[in-house]
Amino acid sequence: MESAHLCPSEAKYIFIISETLTRANDATTDSLQTNNMSTQRTQLRTRQCRARRQTQLHQSEREEVQINRDGLAEQLDQLEKSFKENETRLKDYEESIEAARRFIEKVTADRVKVAKLVDEQDRQREADITKDEPTWIASAAQGAFRRLKTAMADSVNACIKISTARPSAAGKRKVSAQANRGPAKRKFVEVIEDDLLCPISKELMSDPVLTVDGHTYDRTNIVAWFERGNRRSPTTNLVLESFNLIPNHRVKSLVQSYREKRSIV
Repeated sequence: MESAHLCPSEAKYIFIISETLTRANDATTDSLQTNNMSTQRTQLRTRQCRARRQTQLHQSEREEVQINRDGLAEQLDQLEKSFKENETRLKDYEESIEAARRFIEKVTADRVKVAKLVDEQDRQREADITKDEPTWIASAAQGAFRRLKTAMADSVNACIKISTARPSAAGKRKVSAQANRGPAKRKFVEVIEDDLLCPISKELMSDPVLTVDGHTYDRTNIVAWFERGNRRSPTTNLVLESFNLIPNHRVKSLVQSYREKRSIV
């Protein structure tokens, strides 16, 4: 109604103002849209930078993880190699232990066999010695009696020679005294003393014993001889088959008689 009463200049002026306002509104809208777009672009760029940084960070982390993975793989390979080497050494040790066990078993078995063989040889030797004891004891006794018989015969012959000489009455006492301490009686006493002396110590025996070779020694001296590691006879220097000692009762009785006659304690 009011526009109907406006003049053409006023209407034109109003139209220009409205157009100007419309253009201003459009410009404002465009400006706002431009600002919004720039803001969005800025935000987008920021997001892209963040995404790029995160990508780079993830890439570095991946590289570190890959490096760690490679290091772990190398360590795993080394562990596998060392495990195989240790397994090989363990097998070698087991084989060595098994060989040592077999060797010990073999040595033990051989030792048992050797011990049995030595025992059998000792028993056989003892049986042989026991079997031969009467023979060599008899031979030793016969030798001692033979020497005693020879000495007695020499003594008797010496006495007969002295008696057949028929000395004068004045020299009877002198001859009898010489006969008592003459060479024949001295020879007989020396022979008896030689049989009663120990061949080792050259002293009168107190406990005479026979060895396997038939010779008589004092027990103390022959035992000390054997304890020093000697296996040979002190008289013949031959190897003795055994260390068995048998008391010589005949020689012991002769020693006792000799001590009584000579008043030897």
